[in-house]
Amino acid sequence: MRLRNDKDAPKKLEESNLLITKSQYPISLKNTDVIEIGMGKGEMITQLAALNPNINFYGLEKFATVAAKSVRRAKEYKLNNFKIILEDAKELKSIFKGTCGTIWLTFSDPWPKARHFKRRLTYKDFLKNINLLWIKILF
Repeated sequence: MRLRNDKDAPKKLEESNLLITKSQYPISLKNTDVIEIGMGKGEMITQLAALNPNINFYGLEKFATVAAKSVRRAKEYKLNNFKIILEDAKELKSIFKGTCGTIWLTFSDPWPKARHFKRRLTYKDFLKNINLLWIKILF
């Protein structure tokens, strides 16, 4: 189902204290930290953050309307270990410094045309710095 644009989404994110802004870049990572690229509404990442309170979870999402949906879940679970980054994944190197334990690619934006292969998050130049990668696929 397609979401309607929520013009108040950026405000909701700012007021939530979950949003990491560009002024806070670069974020120093720990080896146990988890980054989800394309977190969408945040269902998976917020549930896992609730189950693993000693691990920091960073949800990277390109669209404010979608990311704002995760705020309710984070409040529901009373999460202290979950943050939202409203940014395109191609900016990953400027957002973080150091290495993390895990990066998730669940439903990040695809680049379906063959000529776009270098833009994909699974391209070798992007993957060479990743220790463990989980990719969720549908059958």
